[in-house]
Amino acid sequence: MAAEGEQRGRRWLTVAALGAILAVAAALRFAALARAPLWWDEGNNAYFAQATLPELLRMSRLTLDTDPPAHRLALKVWLWLTGDGALQLRAFSALCGVLGVGLVAVWGRGLYGRRTGLVAAGMAAIWPAFVYYSREGKPYALIVLCACLSVYLWQRYLDQAVTMRWWAWLGAVACAALALGAHYYVALFMAAQGLGLAIALIMERPGRELALQRLGRWLSVQVTAVALVAPWVALTFDTALQGAAILPEVSAQRSLWEYGAKLAVGLVAGPWGSRWMALAAAALLSLAALVEVVGGRRRPTTWFLVTLALAPPALGFIAQQLVPFVQARFFLFIVPPLAILAAAGLARLGRKGLPLAAALAVVWGLALPGALGALEGADGDLRPVAQALEDLAVPGDGVVVGQVWQEGILRMLSPDLPVDYHLGWYREDDAERELLALLGQHPRLWLLTYQSALQHPANTPGWWLEHETARAHIFDLPPYTLTLYTDPAHVDIAGTVGVSTAEAGPQVIFESGVALLESFVPQTVAAGEVLSLVLDWKATEADLADWKVFVHLVDASGQLRAQSDGAPENGLRPFASFEEGEVVEDQRALAIPADTPPGHYLV
Repeated sequence: MAAEGEQRGRRWLTVAALGAILAVAAALRFAALARAPLWWDEGNNAYFAQATLPELLRMSRLTLDTDPPAHRLALKVWLWLTGDGALQLRAFSALCGVLGVGLVAVWGRGLYGRRTGLVAAGMAAIWPAFVYYSREGKPYALIVLCACLSVYLWQRYLDQAVTMRWWAWLGAVACAALALGAHYYVALFMAAQGLGLAIALIMERPGRELALQRLGRWLSVQVTAVALVAPWVALTFDTALQGAAILPEVSAQRSLWEYGAKLAVGLVAGPWGSRWMALAAAALLSLAALVEVVGGRRRPTTWFLVTLALAPPALGFIAQQLVPFVQARFFLFIVPPLAILAAAGLARLGRKGLPLAAALAVVWGLALPGALGALEGADGDLRPVAQALEDLAVPGDGVVVGQVWQEGILRMLSPDLPVDYHLGWYREDDAERELLALLGQHPRLWLLTYQSALQHPANTPGWWLEHETARAHIFDLPPYTLTLYTDPAHVDIAGTVGVSTAEAGPQVIFESGVALLESFVPQTVAAGEVLSLVLDWKATEADLADWKVFVHLVDASGQLRAQSDGAPENGLRPFASFEEGEVVEDQRALAIPADTPPGHYLV
């Protein structure tokens, strides 16, 4: 009875310890998850998660996207369940990260015992790179969970089982397909698993029949998973290669030392960790793992984990000679086997391993603030843009964006915004037709530009809208510009007060040869909307001065409520450029503040 009670107490202690570890893992991954701005990679995933499968395929090819669709499809289901939002987008990765820590505990316990499982889970919980990539709306935490769960299911329930367990086989196939379908570098992990099995078979010498059975079960899982992903590969292989070739930092690492150092810094200390942190943590991890490798050198399990941890980066060095784009995060799936190996070494040392574990905890503790800090968003923060749209956009507005990631981020930041998004990839020969069609759908059209001047010919939609429509709002939100346009020249003017002077002569003749021929002004406009008007100017003399136009909306007391000032045609046609006798149509738009009281106003 005493032994049974002791065993029960140990079991509850294990559960409590694992619960505490998972709580720490969750706190590190979920804390202030939406604090940092979403960046373009996350925006891409948000955009594709909103698309149907045919649209996802079409846009993946069109944008030369390099990622397969499994993570986007899983994210689509997740967002359908939880709703859109920056927090929800990242919470999927955070949840996968916490589940990954739990998997490390179960896997480590199954291979080496309770203590190793808990220590390995504790290491995975605070591993800076694993924490960092569990806080992004990207696929790496899902890859870690699925790739390692597939190996665990195969190793625990299929490899040496007397009878085939089909539920485990289906689970291993599904997980391998999800992992490979989220990132192609998982193929290196699958190859490492096969190499580890070959080493185990050589060490164990189980007999030809059993060896073929184990090899066949492993192959059946991998081949089926690859077959599930192969159609997507066949449909997108050419465009994915083109996309990989134009990505930043695509030069191959010719030096093995340079390549290894890059991976060590990114994987051990995280993307924000310093080189000394990475070197210190790598040395401590290697020392702990070496204790297990030396002490358990006759154990096939140990060499299997060594192969899982070391073979993918080695194969990656070869692969990047062919496709030179490689990053440390691509190999995040080696964190669990590394953690289990190091934990097994610490468990083998017993109390002598406490200083080693404490030193590793200190180094990672210093690196964790970087893993919890702002995620790098070199393309700028779109939150001010989203706020401006929330303040001023009205139902039926259209928003033209330059990149799919901009739409994806805006949808996550403002999921209830009553606007329609359009991708502004226009050629010079079709810009007018496409934009006129959009203005037919949306009398108010917003244009979001990124690091591009509105009136530069290379900015095709901006160039056309600036020349052909009226600008109502412009917000300079570096590196973005958000502009609202209306099209007074192409709307129904039945509801306007029109003054035509074709027979009577000009309405107004200003000094120095400027005449206002006619104008069309709406009779009514609601607060928060845009008052659009058209002014036709004529030069009656040559060499006009560089006058400016001031269009003001004033109330009965003379207080200014809205204005549109500047040279005609959004500043593109100053009066000094007019030829004598030339008539220029000047489209104007006044944005009426939402708090403007009803009443009679004068333009």
